[in-house]
Amino acid sequence: IDVILGPDNLTQEGNYLIQITGSDLAGNSVNTLTLLTVVGENPIVTLISPSNNNISNITNVTFICNASDNTEISNISLYYDISQSYGLNQTLTISGSPVQAQFNVTNMPDGNHTWNCLGYDNESNTNFAPSNFSFIIDTTPPNVSKIFPTRIDQSTRTNMFANVSDNVALDSCNLFISGNLEGAMTINESAGTANRTIRINNVGTKVMYANCTDLLGFS
Repeated sequence: IDVILGPDNLTQEGNYLIQITGSDLAGNSVNTLTLLTVVGENPIVTLISPSNNNISNITNVTFICNASDNTEISNISLYYDISQSYGLNQTLTISGSPVQAQFNVTNMPDGNHTWNCLGYDNESNTNFAPSNFSFIIDTTPPNVSKIFPTRIDQSTRTNMFANVSDNVALDSCNLFISGNLEGAMTINESAGTANRTIRINNVGTKVMYANCTDLLGFS
């Protein structure tokens, strides 16, 4: 026996006791009971802003997410990893479907951050957006320090190094000799260096420095 139950006869979430009776041509019959639990649909959550992999130098951020449901959204919570381990930050009570929630967070630190929204409907169903979004805040210029070696041989190809770092990521570094651009340097962020091979043909004292730029153009 196939029994089809749908929205026409199961209109509410909860537990239903289903009774099925079978009879034969001789009038014999048998009953069977089964417990059926009806669970509603989870909310659909979409992350809007800041967009995934966004890079910004603005420390006051507005998080925006949308949610919809087959019934009605009751609240939306913001989860992130700012100044804490990843977890709940704040919850906005809201009603309707679809809805949009905005969360304002001020004075966020530099670095890589992860966020998501958790939607609740009025039947206690919950759901996050399918995947977290990540973004970068960068308000600090790169740090460029020591150039080495400080003594090289005339007309000999020599690898010049600079100690370089950035709180997020470097985009480029250039080597200057006595105020003139020598050329681009190869960046090795894991080692904290940038290097370029040079050859100087005339003897004398040279002033060397490296200028580095990060992903937001700070230098």
